[in-house]
Amino acid sequence: MYSAPASFTNLSSHDPRRVIGLFLARLLAYLVRLHAAGEAAVPKDIAAMAHSAEALVSQFIRMRAAEQLKACGFTFAANAMRAPDIPVCSHQPAFGTHRARSEL
Repeated sequence: MYSAPASFTNLSSHDPRRVIGLFLARLLAYLVRLHAAGEAAVPKDIAAMAHSAEALVSQFIRMRAAEQLKACGFTFAANAMRAPDIPVCSHQPAFGTHRARSEL
C-alpha cells in the first residue's frame, strides 16, 4: 500500500491497469465530492475527465482483445482492433443507414 497520494506516485513504473485504476479513482473522488456538496452541474474539467476515462477504458479493452486475437493467429483482426479510427462499439447512432436502405 502506498502512503503518498495517487497524484504523487510515479506512474511510469505502473502497468496500464494500475494507471487507469488510479485515474478512475481520482474521477470518482471528484464526483463523490460534487455529489456530497449538492452540486447539480459538473465543471468542464471533470466532464472532460469522464470522457477521457471512457476513451482510456475502451482503448484498454481493445488492446487486450488485440493481444488475444494475435495470440490466436488473427493478426489482421488484431491490427484492426488497435486502429483508433475504427469504431468497435460506438455510442453514436449510425446515421445514413436508414436513408440508404429506403433509397434502394
